[in-house]
Amino acid sequence: MKNLYKILVTIGVVLFIFVIAIVQSNAAPGAAFSKGSMITSKITATLPPSTKMPSPTSIPLPGKQLSPCASPLSETLIAEEDASDLENYAFSEPRVVLTNTLGLRIAGWISDEEVLILKSLKPGRIVESIEILNVKSGETQKLDEGRFADTPLWSSTQKALTYLRYDETEKKWYLIWQKVGDEAIQLESNVRLPILLTADGGGAVAYSISRGNLAGIEILPTGQKNVQFPFGSYKPPFPTPYEWAYKTVIGPNDRWQAVFNIEHFLLFNSRNGQFTEFSLGERRELGNLWALDAQWNPDGKRLAVKVTAGRLPNPYSSLLILDIENKCSRELSISRPFYIYEMAWSPGGRYLLVSGEIGTTQAGYPIIEYRLLDLITGQERKVNLWNADTGGVYFDWSPDGKNIIINCATPERGALCIITVEVEK
Repeated sequence: MKNLYKILVTIGVVLFIFVIAIVQSNAAPGAAFSKGSMITSKITATLPPSTKMPSPTSIPLPGKQLSPCASPLSETLIAEEDASDLENYAFSEPRVVLTNTLGLRIAGWISDEEVLILKSLKPGRIVESIEILNVKSGETQKLDEGRFADTPLWSSTQKALTYLRYDETEKKWYLIWQKVGDEAIQLESNVRLPILLTADGGGAVAYSISRGNLAGIEILPTGQKNVQFPFGSYKPPFPTPYEWAYKTVIGPNDRWQAVFNIEHFLLFNSRNGQFTEFSLGERRELGNLWALDAQWNPDGKRLAVKVTAGRLPNPYSSLLILDIENKCSRELSISRPFYIYEMAWSPGGRYLLVSGEIGTTQAGYPIIEYRLLDLITGQERKVNLWNADTGGVYFDWSPDGKNIIINCATPERGALCIITVEVEK
């Protein structure tokens, strides 16, 4: 009987180790969805059954509490770059500028004419290339290819990008820094998300598994300088499921950066390396609010934050505006039903353009609508950007406000389209 017991215990231990090994081998440091052209339904990522994580409803509200912002937000949002009224915006028919059989993702505008994109080279987004697309000429410039964690971060001050690239031979993730036109530089090995820019964009750090801190290099005119920032209290779990993977959104001039996952919402000051944690609030029936995505206002003083509560998948999403100077927040009112996917600021920061799902077609594709929100008056206008059964979920508004790049995929191919924006006087 004792021998049988020992055999059963041994089998149980072996099975446990086997399951953990499988989870670790399959888990990427960050599998967060981005502005892709082939995503056609809501997020369906869930935790692996063997991964034990606390429920967000059981996590105490961390960070500083935000007071309610005044309504309307502020007349300082009015800028010359924006129209004086929602109805003054006119959007053209989409024009295809790039196609790829396996799919395309939008990382974001890096100038008024150039967009950073990722192009799938193999099925399943295992191998991609990072490229710069010129929307006027349709030409692309290839920067790198491989297996990447999430989308690259762009340093506007240094005209460089940083990202995590997987080394298939060493089975490790490397932090990469690349100035456009230069060779890529490896800054740190054995890392995972988050990635952060340092010294106003002059370098980058990622979470080092061996060091237990954020580690990387600053690129100085006189050479390279190793840097570290403490991150112990915000240490991500490993393996890192989707909800716990950190996402970073860079503000204007690379100074302020929002870093967030299901458990924390942090603001990072790249000049002094300091973190400030904020609470996004809670919903009594769902639990703590946490950020799925965020976008900086062009002046770098406000954040539009897409929030949810509870575990994914769920049907709840909402939009918050965070004023980081006044440390206040305000929830935006949007006609329902509307599951928010994407958002982008107008060039002057008065308006927000959002896409959302209002239902599904008989074939199971999401029905996407677009709303233009006036943050001064609270008014809302339904606009027509893309009306096909698939695609149209993700987009981005150019810095000068003249163009919108949008995924215009079909079931047969990935594609990116340009929509021109005119302001009627």
